[in-house]
Order: sequence, then C-alpha cells, then structure tokens
Amino acid sequence: MQRVLRVYLGSAGCVDPPVVTLDFTEIVCFNDGLITLTQGTPEGGTYTGTGITGTTQFDASAAGIGTHTITYTYIAPGGCSAIASDAITVAENPPANTTLGSASLNLCESDPVVLVANAGTGLSYQWYKNAVALPGEIYLAYLAYTTGNYQVEVTNASGCSKMSKKKKVTHSGCRLEGETTENNFLMHSILRIYPNPNNGQFNFQFISGELTEGDVHVQILDISGRTLNEFIFNASDGMVGENMSVQLPSGIYVIRLIQNGIYQTTSFVVN
Repeated sequence: MQRVLRVYLGSAGCVDPPVVTLDFTEIVCFNDGLITLTQGTPEGGTYTGTGITGTTQFDASAAGIGTHTITYTYIAPGGCSAIASDAITVAENPPANTTLGSASLNLCESDPVVLVANAGTGLSYQWYKNAVALPGEIYLAYLAYTTGNYQVEVTNASGCSKMSKKKKVTHSGCRLEGETTENNFLMHSILRIYPNPNNGQFNFQFISGELTEGDVHVQILDISGRTLNEFIFNASDGMVGENMSVQLPSGIYVIRLIQNGIYQTTSFVVN
C-alpha cells in the first residue's frame, strides 16, 4: 500500500509542528455500515475524503468497492497543524444463499434435509441453527436431522462475510416414497454414516430388526437418482456394516440399502 508523505501546515514561524500519522492496516467490508475511524494520531483530528461522514466516520457502502485515499488533519493547541494520508480498501461481501439438496424441507426420520451453500473460490462456511453457530459445521453442505431455522455464513478471502436467509426445516412424520409400515426398515432400524461429511472414505452401519441373513445391495446415488456405485454385503445378526472407499467429486450423495425389495436411504457429503 502506497502512503502519501506527511505535510506540515501553518505559518512560517510555526515551532514544533505535530507529528501526524494515519495507517489503515485492515480491509473494511462493503456491508460494514458506518465505521468510526481511530487510526489517525494524535487523537482529536478530522478525516476527509470519499465516504467520510462528519469528521470521524467512514461509510463503506457510500465510498464503494475499491481503494480510497483518506486524509487526517490535526491542529495542535498552539495552532500548528499537519496532515497524513493513507489508502483504505473496501472489499465486497460474498453472496450467501442456501439451496435444497434433498426432496424438501420436510424432515423424514429416515433421511435428513440437505442444505447446500453457494460455492466459490476462496469461500469458507459456518452453519447456524436458530442463530447459534454449529461447532465444526464448516463445509459446503449441511445435513439437518432436527427441525429448526438454518443459515450459513459465507466468508471470502478478504475476510468479508454475509449471512444467508433462514431455511426452516420441519417434520410431519413423512416416510420415503415406497415405504409402508408393514414393509420397511423405518420403524426398527438405524442407518449411520461416519464421518459425515467425508472425503469418500467412510463407515456405514445398518441395524434393523427387519434385516434377514443374506445379501444386502448397497448403492451410491447422486442427488438426481443416478446410480454411481453398487456393492453387495452380507447381513448377519440383524446388522450390516463396512468401511467404504469411493472416488467421488465434492457433492451430496445418497446411500441406499436394498434387501428383498425393501430399502433404507440416507444422505452424505463428500468434501
């Protein structure tokens, strides 16, 4: 950042002019609103330049995206004055929105609601439930297993962030299409994937009172329903589980277990 040399003002007979400095080291964000400037020294001077409101406040949105020169003027008690100038940078806040990666916002017991943030170079994420940050949920997608209002905070490489609008996840006791109370794994089963999200290597475990001895077909599908991988594992004592390794690009996928025409599904995320 190039700084303008300090200039001392006042009459030719001015003795001991003040030493004035101005140093903007942090980038400000377009959506920060009014910012009270304190970087000029000594205290008590005034700021001028693009985006300055009054004598000490900077309006980033009024100044606009880009670099702006701000001047700080200080007048000493004896009447001697000096100025210093520096450049302040206003960075753009990233877009922040969530799209639905599952069938609906209606939470089924056998399948979570999948929420996906907007992708982009240099973006990072933090998911929130009911305005509270969810520890460790810093990935592009989030799998909601409980009802609530979900948001994602998106931060770009400049450190500027924006919060998405809320997505309300509800539960109406729905079941997946094709499931019935007489012919399904839903009522007495647990299907777990861990870790989730993962890098394509994960464990799955399925426990069900309806699971019989024999082959269980395990399919990996994309969110459009296209089968990408298929495996056969053997169930024993009402349980089947394996360590999986699949080569998949980042995205949201569905694992589906099928035995004797009945099935169970859940979603997982590959980062």
